[in-house]
Amino acid sequence: MPATILAKSGVTLLFGIDAVIAALTGYIANDADYDYTSKRAEALDSNGSTVAVAYYDQMIDLKVNALLISGTVLPTPGTIVTVGSSPGVMYATEKSSQKEKNNGFTFATLDLKRWVDNSIPN
Repeated sequence: MPATILAKSGVTLLFGIDAVIAALTGYIANDADYDYTSKRAEALDSNGSTVAVAYYDQMIDLKVNALLISGTVLPTPGTIVTVGSSPGVMYATEKSSQKEKNNGFTFATLDLKRWVDNSIPN
């Protein structure tokens, strides 16, 4: 069912799962967390003051919680998961898990990672 969004005039809010995550094959995504990280190097002068900072190895960590569709096999750590289509974005699987219970549906969690510039090694 579509949502009715009430917002202040001139304000546009995002609602729901991004269409790319929603299209993840084998899952019905409930939520997705994006975490952007990088490593940092500093150059200090003789007084200990910072004169330059470099941010490198920029990564996107994506954690998806989803219902598992029957017949779907969870990716193992190190395997590639393509998110979206035409051509899609490749993520490396860091961790995957599933939770089963007697009174509910099987739930999966995927922890995925990629470099911001899509330079993920295959």
